[in-house]
Amino acid sequence: MCLVVGSAGNIFLADSDNFMVRMGFPALTFANLGAGSGTKSGQFGFSLKGGFSGQTAVVETSADMVSCLPIWTNTLGGILNFSDPQNSGQARRFYRAQTK
Repeated sequence: MCLVVGSAGNIFLADSDNFMVRMGFPALTFANLGAGSGTKSGQFGFSLKGGFSGQTAVVETSADMVSCLPIWTNTLGGILNFSDPQNSGQARRFYRAQTK
């Protein structure tokens, strides 16, 4: 087997036993954690990048890191900017992002 990472961050695995090349893609990552991330005008926000263009990104939230509810869905096509107007007044609010 041979593992290669392409210039776009995609992962290729050559499986010589099965005569196949498998391709994976990087998970969503936070983009630009400097200015523009965190709290702005009372709303928490961040930017996401990764996955394939046209793929769906879902942001979920939880108060206990156990039961997550989807609160935002968007289509990847570059960097996505997320902000949560519902976060003010919340004692604890955890976020996770994934592709579907």
